Order: sequence, then structure tokens, then C-alpha cells
Amino acid sequence: MKTNRRFLSAAIFGFALALTFSCSGDGSGDDLITLDDKGNDIANYRTVKIGDQVWMAENLNYNVTGSKCYGEGGIVYDDEKKDYVKLSNSKIKAYCDKYGRLYNWATAMALPSSCNSKNCASQITAKHRGICPSGWHIPSNDDWDKLYLYEDGSGTEKYYRAYAGSPVAGKYLKATSGWNDFNGISGNGKDTYKFTALPGGFGDGDPEDNFYSAGNDGSWWSATSYYNYEAHHLDLGYVYDDAFLNEHSKSHLYSIRCIQDDDNLDNSNSNTQNSCPNAVTNQGTVSCGGQTYKTIVIGNQTWMAENLNYNVKGSRCYDNDPANCDIYGRLYDWYTAMALLHNSCLYDDSCTSQISTKHRGICPEGWHIPRSEDWSDLIDFVGGFSTFAALPGGSGHYDSNFDYYGVFDYIGEGGYWWASSESYMPSRAYVLQMSKKLEKAGLNEIYMDYLLSVRCLKD
Repeated sequence: MKTNRRFLSAAIFGFALALTFSCSGDGSGDDLITLDDKGNDIANYRTVKIGDQVWMAENLNYNVTGSKCYGEGGIVYDDEKKDYVKLSNSKIKAYCDKYGRLYNWATAMALPSSCNSKNCASQITAKHRGICPSGWHIPSNDDWDKLYLYEDGSGTEKYYRAYAGSPVAGKYLKATSGWNDFNGISGNGKDTYKFTALPGGFGDGDPEDNFYSAGNDGSWWSATSYYNYEAHHLDLGYVYDDAFLNEHSKSHLYSIRCIQDDDNLDNSNSNTQNSCPNAVTNQGTVSCGGQTYKTIVIGNQTWMAENLNYNVKGSRCYDNDPANCDIYGRLYDWYTAMALLHNSCLYDDSCTSQISTKHRGICPEGWHIPRSEDWSDLIDFVGGFSTFAALPGGSGHYDSNFDYYGVFDYIGEGGYWWASSESYMPSRAYVLQMSKKLEKAGLNEIYMDYLLSVRCLKD
């Protein structure tokens, strides 16, 4: 079911900006132009329900400092002339009316402009409103993933990374008109679910103010940051039918589509949203998420005696084989285990402010992800580095050749269990590591995006 609401044409909402240009290039001689915008009242925008998500069905056109219309205050690269030109005022207005405004990342996120050049992950909330209407937010990578999984009809939970996506969803997302041809082949899409994506192009941002590719390409910001000076965005082009996440400078100017908050996505960093539900602790067992785990008392600690096998987005079975999950439990990256936003602790930033002393993460209620000190206490109790009973579930990690989690190692040979404690090394956390060959257990530091096992500790 799709829901659409026409914007209220009678309510000319927002701000009007009067700009004076000295026109050249294809100038029409109009020296003054008023750029009307729709503000950020959702009543002024069409919306559409796709699966269990509700999206804006047109680009945000909210005139805030840091935003620009295509060509505004700068020059545009003309593909036919193979040169830069300055657009007339009337053409700039036409672009804005059709495609909405373009925004740098910090402006989109309603964060200080300094966040365009540093990691501000600690200021990003789970459903980060930014400049979206009340009750709506800037989509995260997980939101975009879920959209193009639905659009391409796969309906399969996959763990996407930058440059990965759907090879076909673009044709279903793109509008049926407005996209240029490529070598005589139309770049238009089917617009199957009325998302009506249009190629608004992009801008370099300050200080260049050059604009490119309106009619050819569309890019929409994600709330998920990447490097200090880069963030993710969805890319669609007129040449191919794919939809994928990319990353570029936060100073670039891209479009915005907002998504409604009550879409029931499991992408929170609240430390309970993704936790194993319906927990019941009994004598010798704990149950949650449809699984029952044996427990064991070791010293003054009560541990799960089995690896967690809670199927939450971001987790995988070793070698993508469910039979391995039945034996060894699932594998999780650190962010998923901790129920934090992915990539929120990159480089010099830390998630310390988001980590509680007994951090529940995805564990059942009344249990938590063990700290490095908890693992040390366990090692000391069982005799230093001697081996205690545990199943070696191996590990998974990112495959740079195929851009997905597709490399698995050491099942039956090595076991690795996350700690909630961050390492002093950027983007790493502590793990308990055991090796069949070395017959010992000890603490190590591993990159947070590796897929490892989880054992929960009773509070």
C-alpha cells in the first residue's frame, strides 16, 4: 500500500531568498530571482510507503544556510559544451523547483560545520533528525539497505558495505522521466513503488562551488559517517540500474530524502533496541530470542556456557552455513554485539560515552557483554592462560575484492569472543582469544568490523 500526500500549494512555507547575479553564459538578463522553498513541514511533501518504511517521495527543498540550488553562486559543467557555464537565474530556480536543494553533510545533519572535517559520530543519534521534518530523520546506511533490498525484490537480509548494494534496484527507484539517455538507451527507471528518484546532480561545495551531472546522477546523504572528512551516500546513475552506497567528502552538496521515524528498523544505538528479546533466566539456563542456553558458575561469575545464537541484522553464520550457527552460534561485529551504530567509533573517535559499565548490547535482559576485566578474572580463576571449555567458532572479516563479509577463517581452530572494552588502538576492541595450536587463552585487540563470537555474563 502506498500513501501519497500532495504538498499544500496554498501554504507557501519557508523562506524566500533574494539573490542578485551578474549573469553570463546562458544568462537571460533577469538580475533578481526569488527562490521559494517548501520548508521542512512534511505536509508540503509527497510521501510513500515502501514495505514497512515511509519515505519522502521527493527531495527536500528547505532553504537553510549551507544549502544551494544547482548552479546557485557558482558554475555548472556543461556536458555538451565541455566547459563550465553560469546558469541564468530562471534556470537555477527551475532546477531547485524540480530537484530540491543540495546540502553538505553537516548542514543535512544539523551539526556544526566543523563536522565536515572531523568525526562527529558521538553527536549522531540512532534516528538522527538533522534538518528533516519533526518525526522524520536522515536515513542511515541500514535504512538505505532495507529500501533497495525491498525494491530489488530479494527481501534477503544482507550485510552491505560501502560500494556494495543492489545490482537492479536503481531501475525501480528512478523516476519514469527526467533521466538522460546514454548511448541511445534511456536512463529512466520503472518507479515501481513511486519513490520517484530524480538526478539532481551534485556540487563540490565551498570553496569551488562547481556543479555537475544534473540529469545524469543523483546522490542522497546517509547519516552514517565514514572517515573524519567523508560520509556515506546513496548513488544512482543514468548508465546502470544499480543502487549502491558510496562515500565522498562531507563538503560535497547532495540531495536529501527523509524517512519516517516509526519504521520499526533495528538500527538503534540505545543498548536495548537490538537486545535479545523475551529473556527468561532459570536455574542453569537463560532463554531469549527463541533459544535456550546453558549457564555455568565460575568463581563469582555466571556465564553463558554456549555462544550466543541470536539472529540480529549484522550477524552471520560461519561460511554463511546455518549448520555452523547450530554448533558454534552466530558471529557478530563489535558494533552489532554492542548494539551501537556501525562505524561510530572510527579512527580517533571513541564510543566510551555510549558504553555502560555493564553494557547489555545484544545480550538478554540481566546479562551484559563482558569487559576485558571480566575476561581477565575468568582467565585468572581457571589458572592463568590454561584452556577452559569453549567451542572455536572462528571469525569472519571484510573481503576488499568482493566488498562484503565473505572471508571466514579458523573454525574448529580458533575462538574469539568480544569484550565491551575499546582498545587504545583506533577502531579496535578487546577480545578473548583461544587457539587450539597454542592451547592457551588471552586478551588481544581486533578491528571492530571483524565477525566474532559473543558470550554474555550475568549482571
